[in-house]
Amino acid sequence: MSSENEAGEPMLVNRAIDMMEWTHSGGTFVSIENARCPHHYQLPIQYYCLDCNENCFCSECALSRHSKCDVRTLDEAFPVIVYNFLKKWISQLSTRCENLDVGFTHLLQDKQQEWILKLQELQLILSRVNGDALNAMKNLQSEIEAWLAENREKVTAEYQKFKEEVEQVLESYATNAKMLREQRKLSPAKLLYFYNQNYQTLRQMLLGATPRDSEFVIQMIPKQLKGHIDAVNGAFLGVSNILNSAEHNVRYVHESSG
Repeated sequence: MSSENEAGEPMLVNRAIDMMEWTHSGGTFVSIENARCPHHYQLPIQYYCLDCNENCFCSECALSRHSKCDVRTLDEAFPVIVYNFLKKWISQLSTRCENLDVGFTHLLQDKQQEWILKLQELQLILSRVNGDALNAMKNLQSEIEAWLAENREKVTAEYQKFKEEVEQVLESYATNAKMLREQRKLSPAKLLYFYNQNYQTLRQMLLGATPRDSEFVIQMIPKQLKGHIDAVNGAFLGVSNILNSAEHNVRYVHESSG
């Protein structure tokens, strides 16, 4: 590709040629007929200096400028240049791989130290939580024992009270029954007089008209005992929920630390 300036002088062509592009296109140095020497434009490029690694040049430059250099023809220089290029490229890749290996090793060491510190911290947290849970369970156990002792005495006292009331009712029934059996032995006139004197009492006993009569007391005893038992069961259920919650928290912390 020849070109001239306004004064009619030839312009020097200094163009960098991509060797890999030549390889892919199937061409060689010799096949580029229009490439000219940058110092002697009238002459085509035919040689390359392996010492200077500059642009390709003509035979005149080979005999003058590069007379003491390792000059090769383009076909001879091409495989050497490609080999040197690949060698340099492989060396750079090897250096980068080594740098990556070193960086990755340092990263693993840093992460290992970081995870060691985190595991130590989790172990301390787990130990503290376990200690708090054990202390809470011990305190809860003491409270449960105190509550059981208190309510055992209370329930025992209530049971004793109900037992006495039942015994009084049964004794009253036995006394009244005995009195009635004895009165049956009286004469009709005295028996009528007895019923006339004790009419209200006998009516209350038979009909249960007053809240403090014997049958009412006996009927209310199971309900009152059931109320106390339900209260005790409710308290035990609350304690069981607290223990289950504490066990769940301890298990969660243990799994998180694992």
